[in-house]
Amino acid sequence: MKKQLKKTDIQDRLFTQIRDILPENHSLAHTVAEILSISVDAAYRRIRGAKILDLDEGVDLCRHFNISLDRLLRLETDRLKCFYSPLDLGNSRLYLKYMQSVCKDMEQLRSLPGGQIILSATDVPFYHFLPFRELTAFKLYAWHRSCGHTQESYEQFADNMVSGELIECYRQTVDHFRQVPSIEIWTQNTVDHTLRLLEYFHDTGHFSSPETTLQLCEQFLELTNTINQWTENGIKNPRTQTPFNLYLSDFFLEDSLILLKHDLAMQCILKLFTLNSLNITDQTFCRKTHQWLESLIRRSLLISSASERDRYLFFHEQRNKIKRLMDRISRD
Repeated sequence: MKKQLKKTDIQDRLFTQIRDILPENHSLAHTVAEILSISVDAAYRRIRGAKILDLDEGVDLCRHFNISLDRLLRLETDRLKCFYSPLDLGNSRLYLKYMQSVCKDMEQLRSLPGGQIILSATDVPFYHFLPFRELTAFKLYAWHRSCGHTQESYEQFADNMVSGELIECYRQTVDHFRQVPSIEIWTQNTVDHTLRLLEYFHDTGHFSSPETTLQLCEQFLELTNTINQWTENGIKNPRTQTPFNLYLSDFFLEDSLILLKHDLAMQCILKLFTLNSLNITDQTFCRKTHQWLESLIRRSLLISSASERDRYLFFHEQRNKIKRLMDRISRD
């Protein structure tokens, strides 16, 4: 026999919170029926309190709408529930599984009403690397090597990591990403992290030849040109006319934050150690993060669509940084 929620005001509080979250054009009964795989009439009985929710049903509703069960039960604490997403690059199958979950999350965000990405970038967001197979492999290699997990050369690592399945997963993730409106906040130093890594691994002999470094720099230059084009047009997908807004901040950004938001809820991703991350679904924390990002946006310069001079100067300088490194490597 299934356990049931005790007949208190818990059930009423749950449906009250769902009503507050649910867009006006969505039927509460039909939405609940779909989530719980029950009839609309059965959903109405639960909403009215004539039928007590099974505990599993309550958990399913809380999970779907990102409602804190602790807060619902009035067990409020100052603690946040976080999900840690470590990467194991020593196992290509586990990494593929991780990327497939990232792809699935992006696909879901694309399909939800009001889906949007807002992020602050201390480094170029990883989504932008995915169309460039070798450059993506380098970012993974640099992180894996810095953690002392491998003694392989870059080329050996890339050969072991890259597979047809992974490349297809990258392609699908990029396709979904380019259909989600996004706001990005960069600084003059956002590209510097990747450039320092390229220079360091070149100087310490981790590439088989200077041509490898030059190829990676050329891909990084192409990536920068792509972002420049998106910024100039204010869209990142001509087919779907997906909005893209790039802001330039004078403030030093201490963290890379990614906020995935839609009409029902928000999720905050706090990047750790470059690639690992903490995933936080607590809505109070997400709202505070959203407020902070909006405050940062108000104090930043929008260089998308308008501000032609500022946009030109910014991307001209970023391209020059990459070309200076390429010139230095060519001279060596």
